[in-house]
Amino acid sequence: MALHLVTTPLGLLCFFALLWRASPAATMALAAAYLASLLVVLPRRLWAVTALVIALLLYMAWRLELGLLQAAAGLAVCYLGQDLAHYIAGEPTFQSRYERRPSWLRQFLEHTYFLLPLCLDAASHARVG
Repeated sequence: MALHLVTTPLGLLCFFALLWRASPAATMALAAAYLASLLVVLPRRLWAVTALVIALLLYMAWRLELGLLQAAAGLAVCYLGQDLAHYIAGEPTFQSRYERRPSWLRQFLEHTYFLLPLCLDAASHARVG
């Protein structure tokens, strides 16, 4: 869904902005660890695109200097925006498939971990026109 290409990166930007306020070094280390872990599970081209997007989001988190309230509100709006897009399209969210199961937290973390690369991959396979 096209709206995920907006809400996912913006949500990550807000998440990085929140972390950046606490510790720029820890934010960079977390992003580096995330990208290093993806290197062994993603195809090289998809990893490179994901790394580029993460780098741009980190740069924006540094330059925009979002306030705590702005970043937290932005994160909430992006999360709810994804649900709204599914509602409008009449599609269930992926989260709705596991949110009431005992292993919901593990599945939520895995879903979150792969969300950006999956959105970027879907965009690269989308037919235009």
